[in-house]
Amino acid sequence: MNDPLDSSISIRQEYERAKEIVEKLDDHPEKRKCFLFFLLDAHQFKDPNTGEELGLNGAVERFVQSVGIYSLSKTPRDALLWSHYADGHRGVCLGFETEELDIERVFISDHVEYRDQPAYKDIFLELVEELGSFVRPWDGHNYSDELGDEFYTQQLSRLMRGNLLVKSQKWQYEQEYRLVSGEAGLHTFPPQALKEIVLGNKISPEDYHTISNILSHPAYQHVELKKAQHIAGTFDFDITEV
Repeated sequence: MNDPLDSSISIRQEYERAKEIVEKLDDHPEKRKCFLFFLLDAHQFKDPNTGEELGLNGAVERFVQSVGIYSLSKTPRDALLWSHYADGHRGVCLGFETEELDIERVFISDHVEYRDQPAYKDIFLELVEELGSFVRPWDGHNYSDELGDEFYTQQLSRLMRGNLLVKSQKWQYEQEYRLVSGEAGLHTFPPQALKEIVLGNKISPEDYHTISNILSHPAYQHVELKKAQHIAGTFDFDITEV
């Protein structure tokens, strides 16, 4: 990741930040909301590699560091993307149909959300309110195991999505779409998943020839070959067929 904060902001530290807010807002003599907030991190886990005891937030934080993220963009036209990821417009952009990529153990496939600050504070404050709607031991209220399991599943999902699908607004130009897999590392893709190749505006004749030869193979003859072209009178690029 070229963003050092990408999927790396500490969930445990954000939990403590939200905890301070809850402590200030909880004016009940029994500190009921603080009790509910404690429950959000009450599950205990042991790291199988280190034996370290972790709360739920620490376990999620540790897990997301082990996953694989396939980062794509919804646009092949952005000049900064070509500069940053395609050798200064000399490379290529591969256009895939994500549903045909056949990457194993994908558990998240969605657009990245761009915000002015991390999502965790809002997530924790929302979760504690939702938990309080059915966890009320002071009222003698009981809830089903199914309801508890449903909340726990939602909590895990929202924490992981807040970590893996939220970035600073500074990166909004990337229009990123992600596939997140429990199987990290390199993956092959079936030829039918590749739908187009867009050549950079400054691609060399040699590289153009190489790409053309690859697409002459029967497995890739369905792939459309296109090129990023400058639109006269603007700073923008359009995609045209070759």
